[in-house]
Amino acid sequence: MAFLLKCSSKSSETIYQFQLTNSGLLEMEGRVEYAGPDIKNAGILFQWEFEEVGGTSLLMATQDQQDPLSSAQFSGFAIIARIEAFVQAGVFFKAAQWTNFKIEADILLHAWLKAMLGPEICRDLFFSFHLGSFRETGDAPLNTSLLIDGPVLDMEQEVNKWLTNCLCLHTRVAGFNYRQQRCEASENADIQLRIAKSYRLMAQREAYNQSLPLCHNHSLE
Repeated sequence: MAFLLKCSSKSSETIYQFQLTNSGLLEMEGRVEYAGPDIKNAGILFQWEFEEVGGTSLLMATQDQQDPLSSAQFSGFAIIARIEAFVQAGVFFKAAQWTNFKIEADILLHAWLKAMLGPEICRDLFFSFHLGSFRETGDAPLNTSLLIDGPVLDMEQEVNKWLTNCLCLHTRVAGFNYRQQRCEASENADIQLRIAKSYRLMAQREAYNQSLPLCHNHSLE
């Protein structure tokens, strides 16, 4: 007996399998590497369309799955499906916001996310959120901390270590909105500029803001 969550974007498709235990607990079994007969015959329970990122998620059940999902389990699927869609589209600031504010420190959902996203992306979400890359500030405990293994004893040391080894940095660009693989800058509700993948950008330090990094040339990915 199994529930399947199929997450699709414009460039990829991944299927995750979940299992109901005898006690009614929903556990993640892992990724489905090939579409066997159980998947082909699975019935669709619900479909989510994420128009802002061009993603789709299907919640399916194998033919021998008779037990219904609870409202909390269904809500959990809806949340992690959206976070997965944000990550697949590269919209990390939305993935971090949903992880921090929509799951209410639910240990089980964070365990699912850790298994789905992998340790590297989980650390990217945590440290980017901690550093205020997505315009979130404050000393309140972050739910994103549940994405990494164990407490951070020396945050400065861990941040420096992450910055040294990470392949890319993610941040939210003030004044831009993300829609369907492009960013839009608007003024008085009129779109002034559209930028999309492969466009060259220049990030420049604000003269009065010494906490920002030095200016760099970047390509939008």
